Amino acid sequence: MTVATARKDRPTHRCAECGVTVAKWVGQCPQCQAWGIPVPPDVAMIGEVALSGDLRPVGQLPQRVAEAARLGYTKILVPPGARKRLTSTPAGAVVVELEHLGRALEALAAYGPAGGRG
Repeated sequence: MTVATARKDRPTHRCAECGVTVAKWVGQCPQCQAWGIPVPPDVAMIGEVALSGDLRPVGQLPQRVAEAARLGYTKILVPPGARKRLTSTPAGAVVVELEHLGRALEALAAYGPAGGRG
């Protein structure tokens, strides 16, 4: 006889370098050994990163933001000036403009290592 049990939803963390998902972030990715801040599972970043770290706009931004929201991302980081290209913001999503990758990493650190859940 098989007994089905309900699985608790646990916070997960995604490595910004290789994309591997782990249950607990310990500061270093177990897959690629990268150090740093994990990307919370409900954060999407849309844009191009220049070698200087500046964030640049990309095409089809409204469609990309809508798709990110449809996939369940609640915080969407975009390059500067992107909000004026959006006719609306999807319900339940927060769009944040950032001009530099360093600011994006600071925003992720402030958001919390468990995707804003504690």
